[in-house]
Amino acid sequence: SSSAGVSIPIRNQAGAHTGFVKIFQDATHLRARTKYLENELQQSANRHLQRDTFVGTIAHEMRNPLGPLHMAIELMKSIPDESGRYQDLVRLMSRQIVFLERLVEDLVDLTRVQTGHLRIAYKRTQYQQLLVDAMDSCRAAAVTKGVNLHVGLPPVPIEVDVDPQRLHQVVANLVNNAIKFTPEGGSVWLTATVDQTHLVLYVKDNGLGIAADLLPRIFDMFTQAQGLNSERGAGLGTGLAIVKEIVALHQGTVEVRSEGLGKGAEFIGPVPRTQPRGPQAELSAVLR
Repeated sequence: SSSAGVSIPIRNQAGAHTGFVKIFQDATHLRARTKYLENELQQSANRHLQRDTFVGTIAHEMRNPLGPLHMAIELMKSIPDESGRYQDLVRLMSRQIVFLERLVEDLVDLTRVQTGHLRIAYKRTQYQQLLVDAMDSCRAAAVTKGVNLHVGLPPVPIEVDVDPQRLHQVVANLVNNAIKFTPEGGSVWLTATVDQTHLVLYVKDNGLGIAADLLPRIFDMFTQAQGLNSERGAGLGTGLAIVKEIVALHQGTVEVRSEGLGKGAEFIGPVPRTQPRGPQAELSAVLR
């Protein structure tokens, strides 16, 4: 068996060393416990790898039928329909196709995160226009749900260095998430501010709110699919997981606040307004 010992010096009344006492403790159970935990950790890593591989495969397979479906919808829009009999149906199908495409792209991006292949491409971008475009992409969902959208932006045009496509994705995901959990007649607010170093996004709603036990895990993938006893338990939670990763790639952070169920929620995301420089930023880019 394995053992570990502790040596204790013995001194006489004058303080001089006269010998040592060594106490041994049987550590066999500690080695067995360590081995068990190592095995558990390896099995957990294998399960995560299998899950990520499965998700990535499903996402790429779903891309194949979505292309023809999207093309078919666009062709149907071009067919004259004087009676207007099919307009509502075509609009409905178009919205659902867009939703599916967004879900699939989020799943693909999460796979890229797990493999370190998610990249951002910095570009000089007009801040307010980027936010307006992102909000416009959410208006159809808000109208369908009966949710009011409100936007508050800085009055003076501001140029920032970000990945516009990815930041558009962040804003759209946050706003669509707020719409999803806000009942008919409710409101969602997008507010943006800037200081000398950061741009800050605020997405607030007066909807269902978030339970305290869910707050620490709200940005984790599949958190919302764990059968929680609230409407926040509906969905995969991929949108918020992607938000967290994209903001992190920009060297920013994102947090959520909610006073509880039924009291709405607010997401706050400060992001550097210029591309990070220096060894730490370069190291982050390599690691990603």
